[in-house]
Amino acid sequence: MKEELIVSGRMNPGIDPYLNIWHWEISFYLFLGGLAAGLLFFAGLYTILGKEKELPTAVKWASFLAAPALVIGLFVLFLDLKHKMFFWQLYTTVRFTSPMSWGAWTLMIITPLAFIWSASYLRELIPNWDWRLKILYDFEKLAIKFRKSIA
Repeated sequence: MKEELIVSGRMNPGIDPYLNIWHWEISFYLFLGGLAAGLLFFAGLYTILGKEKELPTAVKWASFLAAPALVIGLFVLFLDLKHKMFFWQLYTTVRFTSPMSWGAWTLMIITPLAFIWSASYLRELIPNWDWRLKILYDFEKLAIKFRKSIA
C-alpha cells in the first residue's frame, strides 16, 4: 500500500516566503549601535538641561562607552559585508530614499562626535595625566568649549 503525503495549511512550503535570517554580526551591531545611541542621547539631554553635576555617571562616564561601542559595531558590520572592498561607495553618494545611505552618513558624523564628547571629559577620567603636549590641551579646551553644541 502506497502512502501519500498530504500537506495542508502552514506546512506547505509554498505558502510562506523564504526568510533571510540575520547573522550574529548584524544583531551585535544593532545592539552596540542602540547602546551607543541611548548613551549619547541621555548624555546630551542631561547636558542641555544642565544636570551634569546631578547625573555625572550618565553624562560623563557612560559616554566613554559610546565611542568604542560604535567602533566595534562598525567593525562587526564591516565583517558582514559580502564585498568588503567596495564599502567606501556608501560615502560617495547620498540617496535620500536609501536607509543604508542614511546610516552610513549618520555614523560618519556621530562617531567622531562621540570621541570628541569623550575627550571633553578626559581630564576628569585621568586627573594625573601629564598635559605637556599643547595640542592635546588645546583640543581638550576646544571640546569643553563646544560641549553643549555637540550635545
